Amino acid sequence: MTQIPACLHPPTRRAGRPNFTRLPAGVPFGLLALLLGGLLGCAGGPVSEPKHLRFAEQVLGTAEEELAWNFHALLEYKNTDNDLPAAPADTRPTPGGAAPDGGQRARRPPDFCRLAPRQPGEIEVRGLGLHFPGYLLGVEKTSRQTLGLLGGPFGACSDSDSEDIFRQAFLRVPLRTGGGFDDPTCLLKRRLDDRRRMFLSHVVAFRTLHANATTRIGGAVLYDVYARNDLLCTIQQAAATGQPPAWEKGAFFAGRAQGLAELENALRADLLSAQQSGKPYSHVFVYVMGWNTGEAASIENFNALFGYLLDAAAVDASAGSHFRPLFIGLTWPSTWSFGTSAWDQFVRGVSFWNKKNDADELGTTWANYLVNEVLTRIKQEHERLRVVLVGHSFGARAVSRALYSCPWLATPGDCQNTVDLVVGLQSAFGRSRFRHGLSPAWQEAIAVHPMHHEGIPYTDYSQFAAYRAKQAYLWSRYDSATSLSAMIGGNNEVERTRAPGNQDLFQHLDDPAAGDDRSPLPPSSEVISRVRQLAAHDRRVLLIDGAGFVRYDTPYHGGDAHSDIYTRETGQLTWELVKKYAPSAPPSSRAK
Repeated sequence: MTQIPACLHPPTRRAGRPNFTRLPAGVPFGLLALLLGGLLGCAGGPVSEPKHLRFAEQVLGTAEEELAWNFHALLEYKNTDNDLPAAPADTRPTPGGAAPDGGQRARRPPDFCRLAPRQPGEIEVRGLGLHFPGYLLGVEKTSRQTLGLLGGPFGACSDSDSEDIFRQAFLRVPLRTGGGFDDPTCLLKRRLDDRRRMFLSHVVAFRTLHANATTRIGGAVLYDVYARNDLLCTIQQAAATGQPPAWEKGAFFAGRAQGLAELENALRADLLSAQQSGKPYSHVFVYVMGWNTGEAASIENFNALFGYLLDAAAVDASAGSHFRPLFIGLTWPSTWSFGTSAWDQFVRGVSFWNKKNDADELGTTWANYLVNEVLTRIKQEHERLRVVLVGHSFGARAVSRALYSCPWLATPGDCQNTVDLVVGLQSAFGRSRFRHGLSPAWQEAIAVHPMHHEGIPYTDYSQFAAYRAKQAYLWSRYDSATSLSAMIGGNNEVERTRAPGNQDLFQHLDDPAAGDDRSPLPPSSEVISRVRQLAAHDRRVLLIDGAGFVRYDTPYHGGDAHSDIYTRETGQLTWELVKKYAPSAPPSSRAK
């Protein structure tokens, strides 16, 4: 029988029930306080030890309380932290003779150089995850010195280190096209000069498990920088000498060389297995969420957005049996705080400019590598495979930036023909990205600080008409977030796109009640069904008025209807766009 510590034994009392009505006011609360104090005072067991993951966070510079957890929430549920050999305890006495922790044995950081790297097959995830087969890629931020990256911060465009900065980002240095803050090269160099840079920290595959009679979805970690003890060793040794690690031996390089390679190998295996089974995959979807969205919330949003799309396809007889999509979700460090205080609200607001720049960096680097390298090679082997990018808010900024970033790659290949469809939901980027004169001059010159300037990266470098992709962007007059910040997802950004001189660039799918607040809004089904009437060959940028269903405030999100997109209607709209602009081909006609 379990023995109760003496300090927890109840005091001896007389039989019968106490009459608390006879006690002075406040006595029961005082007794409760004494009891709680006794419980805390007599606690004499050993203190719990920090996870191996906590020490790896310290080495990589990502140990920032709730931020670290939110940016790699999946990794909290991996199965390896508790079976690693314990690091030696710190038993060095203090000058007073006591142990440094007051009698407890404190765990010291391990010497990662003495630990073997964990193999991908060893690491599983049981916790957060997708409701369907697919992949999740996690991107985080740390100091550029920790990653072994040269340059920064805030160097001039003409700095001699430009070539190194672009080379270490696996990008070429293109010729400058106009100079000034609109110059795409200068614009991107300012993003890559950030004091903290993004790196790929983990890749997790979610597949159907058939280990027993219960069918379920399980996560297998393909790449985990926090389990790469060889990388952690390199950073530890470099820190001990006060020097940054070598770039080609660091975490940024490893993310592209090993992390994305593991993903590409897994995608090839999935596609081959599906093809051999007679049920080949028809599409690859890449989703990215927006500002102030951690990894756990992103996974929730992925499940809603893609789940509603799958629902719409399931009840559509025209989908047939050959719509078999594969999902890839990309998470990124999109906020400075997840707290709820007034100070946290202020911090999140101030982070707007930094995070919109981060979305550009994400689109030009990791989303670019994923789409224009990995998926380009995959699609060249499976020519009928369709590729669809979907982003919300700053996520739409990232996926559109990825679309237009393939010319920055050292060997672009055929990436202009990789993406078939881009769907932006309440997109948080300016219309000036497509063409000069689409934003007021005062807005570009005064309201937007040059370090955060929108620039025109979509026009000067990409020649968007040469791209295969159809772009469709949902907007709503009820979205105050993008309207206030002059982004294309709000009402104020749409008007100039209707000018006669812009009809070659923009196509509109309007709400019949637009411009008349007294008119009842049409049902969502009317606007969505009108996608079927559009010409499939029209490659102009499509702006869709979604006020009929993007109109309700979403709790704890802000921006009024900015986040009113995790709905059945959004899934139906996305499905109609996929059918129109990225239709799947019957398996019999699929190449290879």
